[in-house]
Amino acid sequence: MSVHEFSDSCDGCRPVILDAKGQMVPDSDPMMQHLNAIWDGASLAERQAYHRVTCQNSRAVEDLAVVERMMRSLRETATP
Repeated sequence: MSVHEFSDSCDGCRPVILDAKGQMVPDSDPMMQHLNAIWDGASLAERQAYHRVTCQNSRAVEDLAVVERMMRSLRETATP
């Protein structure tokens, strides 16, 4: 994946979670496992919208709504 174009076949082009020190949370962490499940369950259109928001700084209402739904699902899982 590049900033300009989304590539669904890019193995390293998936969302990550950073800890308070800016280090990537390992894939074995339950929160990261849930994020991976959300990403794996997202449609191509949703993954493209995520790319537009995170890499291209899209502020289109439709794109932001997709990312908000994904992050809401992640937050709901993190809430005790």
